[in-house]
Amino acid sequence: MTGLKRLLENSTLIGEYIGHPELESLIHYSQEAINFFAVMDKNPKVVYQMTNSLEILEAHKLPVLPHKSIGVLKTYEDVCDFLLEIHAST
Repeated sequence: MTGLKRLLENSTLIGEYIGHPELESLIHYSQEAINFFAVMDKNPKVVYQMTNSLEILEAHKLPVLPHKSIGVLKTYEDVCDFLLEIHAST
């Protein structure tokens, strides 16, 4: 807990409230929770890469949103196909 308090002195955790049964989402979550996906330094000149954020969040045993690297979606059809894939898997 001390390490997390130290982290929060200079950083903000970015998360998403998920799983509310009455609110719509692209992905269906089976339970309500707050899952995190980024760490932002309070100094706007410092930016954490996504992999660094995930390492930091996991090191503090915080719940992390499910994620996977997909590369670049170049066309609208690519985006639609990817969203259909996500929807089918949940």
